[in-house]
Amino acid sequence: MEDAWILERETDGSFTPVIEVTNSVPSVFLGQSLTLTTNQVHSLIAGNWYVEVDFDGSNYMGNLVPNYAYAIGPSPVVTIPPDDQNIIWSATVISPNNRTAKVIFDASNSTDPFYLPMQYYWTIYTNMFFDPSAIMFTNTGVVVTNVLEVGVYSIGLQVNDSIANGLPFEFVVQVVTPGQAVDSFISDYLQTSTVPNNKKRILINTLSIAAAFFNRGQMARGVAKLEEYKRMVRAFHFDSTERSTLLQPVQDILDAFKVPERFKSFR
Repeated sequence: MEDAWILERETDGSFTPVIEVTNSVPSVFLGQSLTLTTNQVHSLIAGNWYVEVDFDGSNYMGNLVPNYAYAIGPSPVVTIPPDDQNIIWSATVISPNNRTAKVIFDASNSTDPFYLPMQYYWTIYTNMFFDPSAIMFTNTGVVVTNVLEVGVYSIGLQVNDSIANGLPFEFVVQVVTPGQAVDSFISDYLQTSTVPNNKKRILINTLSIAAAFFNRGQMARGVAKLEEYKRMVRAFHFDSTERSTLLQPVQDILDAFKVPERFKSFR
């Protein structure tokens, strides 16, 4: 091989050199690594790239045809407005009215290895088993908004481009009442925490009263009790790590009343 070039065919039929191929073993192979721009990727996919080789006094040209047999499709990413947290495998939504929650699923941060336009296909199931007989609705938007009743749902997202399908992305969403969220925090963390028992009893009692208000539909009184709990945590002078652990789940519940579509995820 005397010389080799990778060329790009222009719209007028002419050829523009992209790069000279210098990594070659005479009479065996040629190869070259290069970084492509988005426009070059699209041009290659469109079939506009060629290789020209001078060998043994003759000139040869052939079209470079990408092989998509092992192509990796888009990588779906679902974020959570307004915080833009990525959903990993499950999420919990707090219903501000004990019945429903407005839920927003945003896949606009998904990426494609070929920088091609992506198509989205959502499937929402009314149970956590991705049962085809339990499909609630489907949607093809990048952002999907729906009102879900208190309960457990499974969500599947398939993203593809014109070349390949991405791996299916599936996760579970649980819509809970504020009272359920408070009770879960008490049982999952506070009861077994290292908080001194005298302080723990006071905090649990305050949260339990808040949960009772929420369960009776007295949302304003429940919110007021959670604000009282926050003041207690600060007054007890916990270290910054413990204080954050004790406050954040309660703040998430309070935020559900400020922004009903708020969507908190647990990784």
